[in-house]
Amino acid sequence: MTERKDQSGGNESSEREIYESIFEHVCTQASERFKERGAHEPLLLVLTRLGIALIPIDMEEGAEREPIARAIRENIVRTAVKVDNETIFDEPQAVILASEAWMVEYDPSERVTTRQLPPRLHPRHKEILQVTLRTTEFSFSRNWPIVRERTSVSLGEPMDLGGEGMESVWDIILKG
Repeated sequence: MTERKDQSGGNESSEREIYESIFEHVCTQASERFKERGAHEPLLLVLTRLGIALIPIDMEEGAEREPIARAIRENIVRTAVKVDNETIFDEPQAVILASEAWMVEYDPSERVTTRQLPPRLHPRHKEILQVTLRTTEFSFSRNWPIVRERTSVSLGEPMDLGGEGMESVWDIILKG
């Protein structure tokens, strides 16, 4: 892990530590919001060189996400700003997703047809609150099981997932 030096010669926090801090903050906010409301609306944040974009992604079940991710990327990279009489274009740096989701733990002994089912249709699906933060270099992911009882909704214990090797349609925003 490399550290960048600021102009005074001191060490800055590493890029990974900065993103991890942002991830932890979003996790805290998402779990608190869920506990207050018993739900969490889908939230997609894109950190760019020039700021933060908040994108509403409350979509119909089965909606095609890839064209939406491509359009988000195109809108970001087409944004031009004058800085010191020079035109610079924006660039996505990180994608953060906080939403309720369906999850299925992979079982290699399961029939191929069952493994290919969308998580919401899979017989072993679980409902979760999920927060992920992805850059081209780092990936953080945390899930909380959603516990629905007769008259209450709560979150179970959080589980951090190693984000390495995971893929998301929203990666298109970062990589094109």
